[in-house]
Amino acid sequence: MRFLRPAAMVVEGMPGRIMILQNLAKAIREQNYYAVFLEFVIVIAGVVIGFQINAWNEGRMRAASADAARANLVANLRRDIAEFEERDAYYQGLSEHADTVLAVMEAPDRLAEIGEWRFLESSFRLGQTWPFSQSRQVYRELEGKGDLDLIGGPDVRLALAGYYDSWAPEFGVTVVRAEPYRERVRQRMPMALQVYIGETCRGGEIDNWSKLAADEDRTVNIPRCPAPDEAALIAEVAGDLARDRHLLELARGAVAQMNTTRSVLALITHDAERVIAQIEGAE
Repeated sequence: MRFLRPAAMVVEGMPGRIMILQNLAKAIREQNYYAVFLEFVIVIAGVVIGFQINAWNEGRMRAASADAARANLVANLRRDIAEFEERDAYYQGLSEHADTVLAVMEAPDRLAEIGEWRFLESSFRLGQTWPFSQSRQVYRELEGKGDLDLIGGPDVRLALAGYYDSWAPEFGVTVVRAEPYRERVRQRMPMALQVYIGETCRGGEIDNWSKLAADEDRTVNIPRCPAPDEAALIAEVAGDLARDRHLLELARGAVAQMNTTRSVLALITHDAERVIAQIEGAE
């Protein structure tokens, strides 16, 4: 039938639309109202189909954006977990040094038994910290663009806010704050010994802490270094520090802080894993 021809013209751009209008005008002049009705149906169907195609394309693009956003955020969270595990392994490695410091300072007569240099090296290391925090870049970008809804529903967004915002006060307040102890040890220890430890005793910089952290039954020990050729100086300084009662109080505080830090690391690691599970469950 002649008046069915415009159906093919709906998707042919401007020429197709011009032909539809020409056919419509001709049908009206000829009072062919059936053809007029059919032309209108074709036009309306074309518009509806066009909107549906646009909506489908937009939906597909949004789904792709959501997949990418979730993948980036999960990757970011997994990097956080790896960082936390490395820090925990490091602080576990400091535990042996903490035990040495407290053993001597709580019973100074054990200094000769435990070793003067061993005590001094541990005293210095106990004041070392390795700060950490979450990587918030991906989350803040999504938040700034108003795209957090791409990640999941209200429950997922609430979990994300809890992870990225609620933990912030913990950092710098209850975590890795050994400043009073650190300052006193460094004030009382001669620079010659501090420089020696800094330049020679590099065992605290193990290349792959994450590999150590991956072993659930790990026992991490930061390797010790040999004593410098300063026997008289070592004996004098070790004796002074071992009898410093104020330093003992600060050492206890530093050890308690280290244990708190490890507890926070365990909790925030669990929280990150829980958030990942919620994000992946929302896909």
